[in-house]
Amino acid sequence: MASHRLEGDQRKAQREPARSTFLVALMPLFSLVLGLYFGYTASQIYRSIPSRNFSTHDFGTLEHGFVTEKMLPPNLYEIEQRRFTGGIRFLSDGSKSLMLDAGEPVYVGDPSPEIDRAWDELVEARYWSISRDEAKMLWGVGFERYRDHLKGGYTGGKNLSPDYYPAHHVLFGGTEHNKQIRQRIQCSADGTITPLRYQPAIDQMYVDSDQVHTCRKFQNLWSFTRERYNGSLAVPRIQW
Repeated sequence: MASHRLEGDQRKAQREPARSTFLVALMPLFSLVLGLYFGYTASQIYRSIPSRNFSTHDFGTLEHGFVTEKMLPPNLYEIEQRRFTGGIRFLSDGSKSLMLDAGEPVYVGDPSPEIDRAWDELVEARYWSISRDEAKMLWGVGFERYRDHLKGGYTGGKNLSPDYYPAHHVLFGGTEHNKQIRQRIQCSADGTITPLRYQPAIDQMYVDSDQVHTCRKFQNLWSFTRERYNGSLAVPRIQW
């Protein structure tokens, strides 16, 4: 009986080191799995929090809105990638050809009713009324200087071809609009690289502007302005 007990103790003693070795071997694997799990969880939490919370400034962000962009609903800040169109291609004889997207309205070219309609559709609702409370929120003290004293409410060029458009469109509109366009381009500061591309027809490098850019989805803003202009979000222009 004693010999059987001794043999059992010996076998148990032999198993203990083997089990300990097995557990020690599992520890690094367990630690790795645990680390990957917590790392993945932390990254998902980080992504779910708006990046502005981790920004070094309080100006806001492109994808969540800037502090100067008040009144706009959150769904307007949708990011997409779009390839620019309208670049120059060279024919075999060296002449230039403007590559337009057939699916887009025509905005440039010789003045025509078609171009007028396209621009009217694009910018028709650029002016719309806001309420008194919205004006106070936007401009604070002195907000009344933005009130339309002729029609009530508050409001938030065709200079290149004066021979085609009536003279009253000209005035200072061209200079003012060009300055606004220049400032808005500089403000956006899009850093997408626009390369030069070799053109065999002219044996030269020429800019290839049809590149993919990361943009806000313009359709969202376009739809919102129409709702504010004469849709469900329109504010009546009343005298007070």
